[in-house]
Amino acid sequence: MMNKAEYNKKYHEDRPYLSHFYNARRRANNRNRFFSLSKEDVFLLWKSYNASNLKRPSLDRINNDMGYELANCQFIELIDNIKKNPSQLGRPLSKEHKKKIGDALRGKKFPNRIPWNKGKQLAKQHFKDHPEELE
Repeated sequence: MMNKAEYNKKYHEDRPYLSHFYNARRRANNRNRFFSLSKEDVFLLWKSYNASNLKRPSLDRINNDMGYELANCQFIELIDNIKKNPSQLGRPLSKEHKKKIGDALRGKKFPNRIPWNKGKQLAKQHFKDHPEELE
């Protein structure tokens, strides 16, 4: 018989889309964004966009002026989502800067692979600590 921690790990491994659902709901709540997605909606998006085949899937709002609703969401690679909206990192970025962030997220600037959900925070901190790499 599994203990609670093992059960939870297995549950989320079998349902990887759930973390995207919970994280999107939290972001919407923190930023006063409209959120109408259900777990089933996120599952449908996951299957529709073959997100299990993506290296680092990211739930993207197609139109960032709108909230999280089924018609406005898609799964894309995390790096493509960051490149689409570089202001998430605090300022507009040039193509060269986007490439450096992409390299960092792909592990070229860091010794170990970065988990998809920590990539943006680590890249932001890395370039804050090493601004010369952005020049």
